[in-house]
This record gives sequence, structure tokens and C-alpha cells, in this order.
Amino acid sequence: MPKKTARKSAKGDILSREGAITDWSLQLYVHAVDAKGERTRKADTYLMVHGEFTEAIKGVSKFSVQLWEQEEPPVGRAEIASIGSITSAKLVLQAAAALSPSEYRTVLALATGNRLRYFSCSFQSLRYGSGLITGIGFDTELLQRD
Repeated sequence: MPKKTARKSAKGDILSREGAITDWSLQLYVHAVDAKGERTRKADTYLMVHGEFTEAIKGVSKFSVQLWEQEEPPVGRAEIASIGSITSAKLVLQAAAALSPSEYRTVLALATGNRLRYFSCSFQSLRYGSGLITGIGFDTELLQRD
């Protein structure tokens, strides 16, 4: 059985979950930007990763993670240092995180090469269905537990 608590922070437990990736999709969003009289076109791509955790979080085992590329992804400075957030934990745990260009390209290459199989996540104990993500990981193989 996977460990529920990875470590304790000043703001509560840091939990971790892992699971198999069952599907992924790529979304393209193109829009016009009017900034200070200069009109430009902007395109954003989002990689959506879907799957199921090996252990449920508050009764929810399915996950959907939205990833996007950002030149210099920020590190959250709210309650704890974070790289993303869980926005909902109803029916499906929904999370979002920005990745650096090289990180995004790596995950996208694994997905398009049909090698993206496993996801792990460390996060703040959920409060009202949301929390901060302290770390995420992607793998080409399911981790074997002894």
C-alpha cells in the first residue's frame, strides 16, 4: 500500500499519490490580444493527462492534469513552495501546472511516442477540494512495489 504522507510541513501534511495514465489530449487555443493599441495573435497549447491513482484521495481516484509551457514557470510563494495547484476534487481530481519548455517537450514527446504511462504527485492536504502541488513526476513505466 502506498504511503499516504510523504512529509509534514508548517501548513499541514504533504501527501503523495501515484497512478497509471490512461489517456492524454492536446488542446490549442488561439486568440487575439490588444495590448496598448498593439494587436497580436497568441496561441496556447495545453497537454491534458488523464488517469487513475492507485489510492483514492477523499474518495476520488481519477485525475486530470492540465500542463502548459511557460518560459520561466513560477514557484508559488503562498503557504508553501508550489509548482501547481489542485483546483477540484469532485468526481475527478483536477490539477494544473506550468512546465519549462524543456520539461513540456519531454512530457509531450513521451505522450506522442505512446510512452507516457505513469504520474506521481506530491501536494498539500486538500482543503475544500483544493491544494498546492509541491512536485509532479512522469514515467515510462509503472513503478513496481515489493
